Amino acid sequence: MYFPEPSWTDTVQAVAAVGTCIIAAVGFIFVYGQLAQAKRTLNSIAHAAIYSQTQAINELFVAHPDYRDYFYGGRECANDESIRPALLSIADVIIDSFEHILQQRAHLPRGIWPAWVRYMRSIFRTSPLLREQLTLNQEWYDEQLLDLLGIARDARSGA
Repeated sequence: MYFPEPSWTDTVQAVAAVGTCIIAAVGFIFVYGQLAQAKRTLNSIAHAAIYSQTQAINELFVAHPDYRDYFYGGRECANDESIRPALLSIADVIIDSFEHILQQRAHLPRGIWPAWVRYMRSIFRTSPLLREQLTLNQEWYDEQLLDLLGIARDARSGA
C-alpha cells in the first residue's frame, strides 16, 4: 500500500487542527471553572440575602422588644389592639422571608436546608398571628410554602 508523503500544507493543517483541539479543551476547562465560580458566587449572594433579611426582622424586634412575644412566644393579638396593624405588617415580612428562603433553597449551602425548615416551622407554630395572616392570605403564597408549613389543602381558599 502506498501512502504519499504529506505536503507541508497537510502538515500545517494537521498541526493547526491539533492546536485547535488543545485550545478548545483548555477553553472548556476555563469556562467550566468560570461557571463553577459563578455558581459559588450566586449561592453566596443568596445566602447573604437571606441572612440580611433575617437580620432586618431581628432588628425590628430589637427596636420593639414587646412585639417579639407575638411571633416567638405564642402571644395572641386582639383585633382592637393598637399595635395590630404593625404586627400584621411584620407578619407579612416574616412570611415573605419564608417564601424567599424556600425560593433560594437550591442556592443554600448543603445541609442548612433542614435548619431553615425547623426555624420556619417553629416560628409558624408559636405565632398565632403568623398562622392567621398566612391562612387569611394564602393565595398570595407559593403552594410549596403552604405545604412546608402544614396548611391543609382543603383549608386553602380556591382549592
